[in-house]
Amino acid sequence: SYSLPGLAMSELDAKRYVFLAKMAETADRFEDALENLRKIIFLHDMTPLREEERTLLAIVLKNIVSGKRCAWRTISESRANWSEGSDEYTMASDYRETVAHEVIELCQETTRLIDESLLPCVVEPEDQVFYLKMKADYARYMCEVTHDEAREGYVKESHQAYTDAWALAETNLEPTNSTLLGLALNFSVFHYEIMGSLSDACGLANRALDAAMDVIHQASDFTRKESLTVLQLIRGNLVLWTAPQEEKDDERDQSRVICLLLVVFQLMTLLCIHSSTFFDFLEFCMEYLVSLIVF
Repeated sequence: SYSLPGLAMSELDAKRYVFLAKMAETADRFEDALENLRKIIFLHDMTPLREEERTLLAIVLKNIVSGKRCAWRTISESRANWSEGSDEYTMASDYRETVAHEVIELCQETTRLIDESLLPCVVEPEDQVFYLKMKADYARYMCEVTHDEAREGYVKESHQAYTDAWALAETNLEPTNSTLLGLALNFSVFHYEIMGSLSDACGLANRALDAAMDVIHQASDFTRKESLTVLQLIRGNLVLWTAPQEEKDDERDQSRVICLLLVVFQLMTLLCIHSSTFFDFLEFCMEYLVSLIVF
């Protein structure tokens, strides 16, 4: 299992490391937060992370890898400004490889962490789907920055993890479950961006979208709000992948309206506004968001 050399059990204090990880995450010191989360995982010693710890780990890793992926894409775009063979092109290529190595190093650590310490100790299907999706995502990130034989291995790893997660999710989770919908979103992106298969991407996205919309009226307000947020992202991808440019522009305008409604909803909920007018407004928002996604 995953371990940290030189750390004895008696030295570890879970509450202290959780506090420090939260503090570091709040201060945008994500590397520090990850270091404390590594210690928490070691302390758990093959027992499941608590939901708070798991969520924090996902947020911290996502922030670190997103910065590195963004840097890789920016360097790639800049490299295109110079002709191949020029000194500038060569230096940009070398720098891009340095960043790619950082992405791969972080992603390999993450997938190893999942395989060795996080996934083996969970039994609930939703927890298993969560970690399988996470493993697939980080293998997909490695696909983005590699080529040739190395890329083929990461493609297989990502596809297998997504496939296993999807089989578990469809069998055990409700169509409106946010973990299932997040998986559908990312798996369809994998089909489109990594495999280059528009039909598989749209087929999976439409399947998840239709299944959720058939039962979304039965979901609780909280579940419905979470579901609609992800469903809009899925629908946005479908439009981006298939629609003419004019329809894409309309979709972007519609997305702004939806985002605004979701923000207002969250603010009013946080302010604990309780009145008949408030609940009438919530009902209107939900009906309107559903109508936008359906049509």
